[in-house]
Parts: sequence; C-alpha cells; structure tokens
Amino acid sequence: MTNEKILKALYAAGKQMKDFDVCMSIVNRENGIPKLPCGLEYDLIIAGLIYELEKEMCEKGIKSAGKANLLATAKNILKTAKRDLSHKPDFQKPYTSGKYQCFCDGFRLLALSGNKKLEIDTTDRELINAENIIPKDNNNFAVLPELVNLKLEIARFKSEYTTKHNKHRIMARFKDDKDNIIFCVNAEYLYDAINATGAKNIYYKSAKSTLLVESENVKCAIMPIGYKKQHETIGTFHYIDVSPSGEICIVTEIVTAEGTNKEIA
Repeated sequence: MTNEKILKALYAAGKQMKDFDVCMSIVNRENGIPKLPCGLEYDLIIAGLIYELEKEMCEKGIKSAGKANLLATAKNILKTAKRDLSHKPDFQKPYTSGKYQCFCDGFRLLALSGNKKLEIDTTDRELINAENIIPKDNNNFAVLPELVNLKLEIARFKSEYTTKHNKHRIMARFKDDKDNIIFCVNAEYLYDAINATGAKNIYYKSAKSTLLVESENVKCAIMPIGYKKQHETIGTFHYIDVSPSGEICIVTEIVTAEGTNKEIA
C-alpha cells in the first residue's frame, strides 16, 4: 500500500471521530503528539500518525524535488488523452511538431526538445502545431508552490472531499496580495507541470489565456479553468489556494443567499 493510500485511510478514520480536527490542530502545533499525563485517545493517535507520515513524505519529496519526472508527466497526459479523447486515438501516443516531441490531451501540451525528448514511439504526423499552442507573450508570472507541498495537499483534498460517488475536480486558485483570484488551474495538471520542469514560476497573460510552465527544453502549456463569481452559485466548494509567495492551503467556501463564509482547513 502506498503512503498516499495509507494517508487517505487515516484521514477517513479520523473524520469519523468527533474531535479529530481539534486533535490535528494540537499535533501540528506541538510538532507531534504531546506528552499527556493520561492515556492517549484514538483520535489523537491517528492525528499523530498522519503528522508523522506527512512529515516523512515531505522529507522524501524535498530530497528528490530537483529531479523532473518527464516520463511520469508524459504518461499522465497520454492516460488523460485515452480517457477523454477516445474518439481521437492518434492523441494516445506522442507526435512530432517541428523541433518538439509533443504529448497532448486537449487540456495541456507537454513539448520536449533537444536532450529532453523521451525514447517513446512517436508519430511523425503533426496533430496540433505546438508553436500555435505555446504562449509567447505571457509577461505576468505567479510563484509556484513547492512540489512536495502540492502533492500533500492534493492527497489531503482527495482523502477529505473525494469519494467513489463524488469525484471533485481539484481547482488551484492563484491569488494576488489583495486576495483576488488571478487564474485557476487543475491542481493535478499543475503538479505534473512542476514535476516535469522543476520550475518556480507559472506565466500567464490573463485569467482566460493559456498558462505556461517551462524549463530548458521543456514547455508545459495548460488551459486555465473558468471560475464563476462566488455570488452566482450557492453551495459548498473546496479549493487549493496559492498565495503570492507560493504558500498553499485548502479553503472551503460556503455560499448562501446572504453571502460567502470561508474556512481554511
């Protein structure tokens, strides 16, 4: 069983207990389970296990953060293409466009050149011109979150808000220093782009323009997600918010006819 699955199971178990959120707050504040004169309750034990597992995953991630995993990102894009573009089988393998080896699923494009090309069977028939997709005038940029932190928040989001019958699309909202939303993007696509490039910034022109994450000989173009104004829809929504400095947290917004209540997890 992977650490992500263990973490998901621990969160699911903890959520069945009344004071679990309080216990998680205590453990995070004390950097582990505090020493108590009496025996430990199960909710505090589970909170401590979650803390230690996340800490271990974070430390391992930091050690390997500088190694961009191009193959993993390429496979994820091909997997999405197989799922969402089943009527276009040509997209289920990479293709050549000019100097680039391209992987595309309709929502994002991974374009590799030079020594970053992968040894994968690639068709010479150009499906989409990469030069027409890759942004060239994105002068604005936002700071990206650390890869390992984003991975942990995605895993946490899935464990708390995603079920077999309720699969949320995980939206990452980038905000400015006045808490205004600059643009939104699929958080898992964002993770893949950072993983492939090791980049520190994401470039954009506007909230609706194609986003770009890049490093030497690696370019990841991603379509943003449209975001409705908060007062237009009533309900409970969960997001991963990214601050101007790249710090991230899960935010729950409860929208009613009277307004919006925000809770930071």
